[in-house]
Amino acid sequence: MAITKIGRGGVESINSPAVHAVSSSNQALSATTFTTVTLADEDLDTESDFSSNTFTPPEAGTYLILGSIGLECDDAGDLTMGYIRLTKTSSHTPLPGSTHGIASPHTDNATFTVLGLSTSWVGTLATSDIIRMQAYANWGDGNVSVQTTYSAMSVIRLAT
Repeated sequence: MAITKIGRGGVESINSPAVHAVSSSNQALSATTFTTVTLADEDLDTESDFSSNTFTPPEAGTYLILGSIGLECDDAGDLTMGYIRLTKTSSHTPLPGSTHGIASPHTDNATFTVLGLSTSWVGTLATSDIIRMQAYANWGDGNVSVQTTYSAMSVIRLAT
């Protein structure tokens, strides 16, 4: 059921569109490069506004965007930093305050190094905005991937 408000014209739904997209397979990353996270499965997409790893608002308004990723390195203790961010437009301009990360999360004598990161953003979007989630990692000899189990992006419109 949609959250609604009573306005001059009657009842209006204010939390649509709503999107929850998840990763369908692990995604390899290149070192020290922000990479758009592949989110191929949609658990929820009320107005078909999520496609090809991007959300495009169907109408201008105030939106809440949540993102999470799990980074995993197959060389124990070799993952030295990781970041997540939300971007706007095709030039990948970071949404203010949405870049979050951690450096030097070494784990000695472990089978894998795993790093979970999340971000959130609330602000105004226009219909011309293209929203993506990106991951960044730095490591030594191992291979790093974005893990399916921990990677998702959710979007909901809060107000017109």
